[in-house]
Amino acid sequence: MDILICRLLYPNDPTNTLKPHQHFVGLFSEEELILYSISSVLGKEKRVFALDGSINPEYFIIGKTDMKALSLRVPSFIDCSVSFHIKLNSSVDITTLSNRSIPYSVRERIENQIIRLKERGNHRQHSISLADFLKWNKKCKKRFQP
Repeated sequence: MDILICRLLYPNDPTNTLKPHQHFVGLFSEEELILYSISSVLGKEKRVFALDGSINPEYFIIGKTDMKALSLRVPSFIDCSVSFHIKLNSSVDITTLSNRSIPYSVRERIENQIIRLKERGNHRQHSISLADFLKWNKKCKKRFQP
């Protein structure tokens, strides 16, 4: 699982919008989930590109070459400087949420960009409570049988 579609209320989003969103899965284990937001470039060009045409170094750009490999319809970007961390337990089954895999070569390039930003000290991690995550993504809450 490399891309996960789930709902999050982002602590750094002033609009407080809760809707399904695609995320790059930085880490997934029985104990934790680390996500990075995938956003369309459209409408965010000034944020993604500087006036000289250079790319914001915090972003991994998903252009024409990688769009098909990631099953995206439009040019997009991953903000590699901000992650969202959820501590998991046995009450959740993340695999019930829509997800897909991407080629290892693309995953490796994204991970390398995240590592570079962490090494430079340019990375923030926000914690999302499991209770909130389950409230927003009811589909992944396990139903225990007595």
